[in-house]
Amino acid sequence: MMDHYIFLLLGLLVLGSIIYSIIITETKEKTKIPKRKSKRKLKIKPETEETEETELEPERPELEQVDEVPKIILPQIRIISKTKTELTNNELEELRNLYIANFPGKQTLDDSLKTNSRIFIAYDDNNNNIVGQAAILVLDQHDIWGAFSAYRNVNVDTNTLILYNVCVDRSIRRQGVGKHLLNAVHQWGSANNRHTIVLFVDPNNATAINLYKNFGYIIDKSHYAPPPAEMMMRLKLTDL
Repeated sequence: MMDHYIFLLLGLLVLGSIIYSIIITETKEKTKIPKRKSKRKLKIKPETEETEETELEPERPELEQVDEVPKIILPQIRIISKTKTELTNNELEELRNLYIANFPGKQTLDDSLKTNSRIFIAYDDNNNNIVGQAAILVLDQHDIWGAFSAYRNVNVDTNTLILYNVCVDRSIRRQGVGKHLLNAVHQWGSANNRHTIVLFVDPNNATAINLYKNFGYIIDKSHYAPPPAEMMMRLKLTDL
């Protein structure tokens, strides 16, 4: 009987020991701090061949397409002067076309140019085209203007130049071509000992009249003819 209780007690001790071990083990598992996974850096080998980019660029707003502004090319003016007999066939043809475009219905260019005329030609060096012209009559003792002067009271002499046929291509006006022509005429007159220039202009041509006034031309009231006759203007080269 005694032995039976001893075996029973031993069995309870063993069972208690087992239960205790299980409880301790479960407790440790619950309280165990999990280890952090280490981040491993991946080394990317450079590729020798081009590959498509995987990164997407942010979308950019589309810009409104604007037409290019045409570049403005200013004329590069060069002035030469020749007598009627010195003109080449090409120059004479271009001067005729320019004259017809500016003086429709008047006498031809060939008739307006005399043996004692000097023609000033404005070239645009950008394209070598003739873009303007002016002519002067270089008076001499036997010129017809002597008689004409007495008739119209023009009051000219052999030291006077008659300026006429001043015109500029319509596509290139208000870009200084007329000023270049007048400067060249004035320089030639001064270099050749001429003291006065006279011209006749349409009284309704305000643009031309203002241009001449800016160069010092004055309206010569000693000459008068009723409208629609041209108005006379005069410049003393010695005043420049």
